[in-house]
Amino acid sequence: MQLDIRPIHYMGMDCFTDSLVNVAAWLKREYALAFSDSWSFDFKPVDPDSPDLLGNRIARGKDSIIDIIHALCGIGFAFPNTENSQEILAIIRSQLAKGLPTIIDIDSFWCPWHNEYQKLHSPHFCMAMGIDDENNIFCADPILTPRINILHRSQSMNGCSKCVTFTIAEPKEEVDYGIFFEDAVKRLFQIDMFNKIRAFADEFENSLNYAEEFKNFKISAFYVPMHRRISYISGGRVLFSIFSNYIAERTNRSELRNVRNELKKVTFKWDMVKGLLTKCYYDQFDRKTQYKIADIIRKIADEEEAIAISLLQSQSSQYDSREDAADTCIESNKAGMPDREIVCVDLKEYFNNNGFGTSVSMDCKANLTGLGEYFLAEGLPSGKVWDLGGMCFAFPEICDGQNDNISCRQQTIEIPKGIYRSIMLLGSAEWGNFCDNVLLHYEGNKTEAMQIVFTDWVSEPALGERAVWKGSIIKKTKNDAEILRFLQARIFAREYILPEEGSIESITLPHCPNMHIIAISLC
Repeated sequence: MQLDIRPIHYMGMDCFTDSLVNVAAWLKREYALAFSDSWSFDFKPVDPDSPDLLGNRIARGKDSIIDIIHALCGIGFAFPNTENSQEILAIIRSQLAKGLPTIIDIDSFWCPWHNEYQKLHSPHFCMAMGIDDENNIFCADPILTPRINILHRSQSMNGCSKCVTFTIAEPKEEVDYGIFFEDAVKRLFQIDMFNKIRAFADEFENSLNYAEEFKNFKISAFYVPMHRRISYISGGRVLFSIFSNYIAERTNRSELRNVRNELKKVTFKWDMVKGLLTKCYYDQFDRKTQYKIADIIRKIADEEEAIAISLLQSQSSQYDSREDAADTCIESNKAGMPDREIVCVDLKEYFNNNGFGTSVSMDCKANLTGLGEYFLAEGLPSGKVWDLGGMCFAFPEICDGQNDNISCRQQTIEIPKGIYRSIMLLGSAEWGNFCDNVLLHYEGNKTEAMQIVFTDWVSEPALGERAVWKGSIIKKTKNDAEILRFLQARIFAREYILPEEGSIESITLPHCPNMHIIAISLC
């Protein structure tokens, strides 16, 4: 007895609401309406009488997902009183006989597909969508895996304590989609969301105690309240994009489809904040990074406010669409021209990170991310000029224990004298995708900013680069070093036309330690 539910994870959801939305989607109800409040933000100023971590005082704000699924999707919920797992098994069978799943509360310690299995105790929710004659439960767990998982009888007996059942009816309310969407945008101003984001940025910059925020969370950065809540805040922008697309379909308002592109850019910035915080957790935190993160958050507030104002002002007009954030980087259309001279910059004295290792060994000194992870140097042109068909780079010599890339911390790189029209970059990012500005210092004391991008080293190129090498990732643990079998490392290359052709004397890199530059060439 098993239902045909194919789990899909919706970014920005916790395990309970993710399961609810999957049920609504499976039943072909208007689940996208439940995301109308997901574009939100709340911030509570510090209470001198009861101080709390800054991370505990930010949130996505009021979420109406459960209420909307009930009112507008016609899905009701019940929370049966159960005393043991045997009663939960009986409820699962009863619900399956009605053609309905059951949400079960399983202790993560007894959940075999959870990364806390046999390690930590924490509540976790998933969907029971089938059961066999031996009382093994078939579970859909969209937040963790797209696969169907088996919870064996011994595990449910130890780990299951509660469950949630469903009743299905016709929706209680009819929706005027245009008004529903307009009200969702107006609420952003009613809750003063944009000024709350700015207030968060101010406190982050002026009084963040980084050591206090992170000190009690030694297992992983993902358990830190600030990190986790920013993940939900970022994901909320993705959910609202799904909502706006659905409204666009129902109302034939094509301009609303462009909200996805606009919110994609601010989501990218929220993810940069999260990535920088993660890097600090495993590396070091400094005032430059603190100021940088605060500046990104202020830009987010300005951009989100502009999107909301534009939406309210263009109810019946075409929404002004801009290109995706990554596409603001100007890429050369002259790549591959054989008649140009390419100058490879010697970066050896600027290298401050050892990201490549020649062996799978605990003794290898390479550590790209601060977690003991590094590129396995196979199939790379160590110490040679690397011709990539239009782009050329002086690839560093790979020696164990020797730095071979730049983790960007505002280094100023001296450039060989010459007139240049484009720059080529070779590298990768870690803990997410990143964009930032380099400063080009021209002869005559003129400076121009130019945006550069790097995709995360374990992802397919997402920001317009070329993946020019794929290889193995090595991870060192306390007792061993191993190849991560299900991940591939990548190095990316991209050429950018300079804002102005001329004589460049030096280039100042951004303060973004998540960006790693392996080589720079100019033409």
